[in-house]
Amino acid sequence: MRTRALLPLAALSLFLPPLAAESPEPAPIERARFAAAELTTELGARLKRELEAGGPVAAARVCSGVAQLMAAAHSRDGVTVRRVSERFRNPADLPDAWESARLAELRAALERGELPDELAETVIEEGTPVLRYLKPIRVGELCLSCHGDPESFPEELRRFLAERYGADRAVGYRVGDLRGAVSVTVRPTPAGGSAP
Repeated sequence: MRTRALLPLAALSLFLPPLAAESPEPAPIERARFAAAELTTELGARLKRELEAGGPVAAARVCSGVAQLMAAAHSRDGVTVRRVSERFRNPADLPDAWESARLAELRAALERGELPDELAETVIEEGTPVLRYLKPIRVGELCLSCHGDPESFPEELRRFLAERYGADRAVGYRVGDLRGAVSVTVRPTPAGGSAP
């Protein structure tokens, strides 16, 4: 697995308080990987089920509402997880400045054929070290049902997307394109706080 750490992950130990021996907490990078994997696995399985059972409109409904609830359910104990994209469909997926810069780096890396499996960086927010993490989302064949060529979409899907989102930017993808990323922020938890 290729990982690109923008700041050495070992540096996290310089910023974070020592962990209590009786309740070892996973390292921030492990917490980020866990949250990203959980959301990706749960959402991917749900989208596949909905697509098979109800077609592209059913899958689009999951992305428009259920995906945000899933992300919120996995955001706890100092961990915040969400999906982001430069060509977002749902305004909730609009990247912040850090995410936007890293998505541009991921896009450039993909163009060079060097897309890393993840990016991680420790940043200081309000005097506190915070781990920022991105796991790239690549477009697969099933994704094209809702994110491919809009001319190939069933009329019902085009209508749903137009009503729900207006000017849809999340179309025109091909298999292998960078769709966006799962973004995870890990903040230190108070002593005795739980981790996933």
